[in-house]
Amino acid sequence: MGWEIRNGRRYYYQKRRVGRRVVSEYVGGGFMGEAAAVLDEAARLDRVHEVEEFRELKSGDKARDEQIDNLIASIEDAIRAGLEQMGFHRHKRQWRRKHGRI
Repeated sequence: MGWEIRNGRRYYYQKRRVGRRVVSEYVGGGFMGEAAAVLDEAARLDRVHEVEEFRELKSGDKARDEQIDNLIASIEDAIRAGLEQMGFHRHKRQWRRKHGRI
């Protein structure tokens, strides 16, 4: 999106993708072009702000994910200790009963 100079005058065009091509749409010059440029800039700033908010939310998720991972690890440790005490062992990521035990 932006201003283009044609025959010494400024015109505002909006670019958009149609399939694999980029198509220019004439918006206007003068007041109409200025208004469209302001609206496009406001929309761009809104998108930037949304991306920043999403990144902040996602960074907060890291601490929560770490807590969940620690909880899962402690549960797996408890299960492993219980199964080993009952006479099981790991074989190719499967819990199996040791031979000779019922």
